[in-house]
Amino acid sequence: MPTIVAAHHEKLDGTGYPLWDETIGDPADLKIMTICDICDALTASDKPYKSAINSKGAIDILVEESKRG
Repeated sequence: MPTIVAAHHEKLDGTGYPLWDETIGDPADLKIMTICDICDALTASDKPYKSAINSKGAIDILVEESKRG
């Protein structure tokens, strides 16, 4: 689990950070962690730089972004 948390900002094409490491495991685990992280960031009310959006708005953004790849 700590490895997944450390690598959840890496994209499947190898961009992002940190660099891909084969010991991370199943890329599906990274996808799940990334979705959770994005959803949390969008709906969090404790961010001083933005207002929280509702769950439906967060899901709409995730769906649109997934269509873009």
